[in-house]
Amino acid sequence: YLSTQHFLPFDKALVWVLMDRFLDFWVVLFLAGVFLTFVPNNLGIFLQQLTFLISLGGALVIILTILKQQVVRDLLRILSNFLIHPKLKKTFLYLTTTILEGLTILERHPLQLLALLGLTLVTIFSDAMIWYVVLRSLGLEIEILKVWLGSLLSMLTFLLPAAPGYVGSAHSFGL
Repeated sequence: YLSTQHFLPFDKALVWVLMDRFLDFWVVLFLAGVFLTFVPNNLGIFLQQLTFLISLGGALVIILTILKQQVVRDLLRILSNFLIHPKLKKTFLYLTTTILEGLTILERHPLQLLALLGLTLVTIFSDAMIWYVVLRSLGLEIEILKVWLGSLLSMLTFLLPAAPGYVGSAHSFGL
C-alpha cells in the first residue's frame, strides 16, 4: 500500500511498517511497566522497575534519535569502522541510514503525534474493556486494573515477532 499509493520505495515503506510496530511495542511496554507498579502481582519489585526503566530508556533513545539524527549518523559511521569487511560495512550503513530516514515519519507537529498517541491509548482502553465485559459476563469478579494489565501483556505478545518456536502471538492465548 505505501509503495503503490504513496510512491515510497519498498525499503522505506518496510521501515515505516516496522517503525509502527516498534513504537506500539514501546507504548505498550511503558504502560505495562506503569501498571506493574500499581497492580498487585507476584513479580518482584526489581522486575517491575526494570521493565519501566527499559521502556523509559528506549523512549529516550527514540526521542534523541529523532531530534539529533546527524549525531546518530556520525556515531553509526564511527561504529561501522569496527566492521572489517567492506561489504558488511556498506550494508550496515545502508540499513541504518534507511532506518533513520524511516524515522522522519515522526517529524510531525506535536499535536499530530499526540492525536496518534491518543488513538493508540483509546484502542488499548477499548480492548481492555472488551476483556473486562467478557470476564464479568462469565461471573468473574476481577479488578479493572488487572484486566488492563493482562490486556497490555497480551498485546506485548502480539507485538513480539514470531521467532522460531513461535514466541509471540501463539503464547498470547496462554497469558
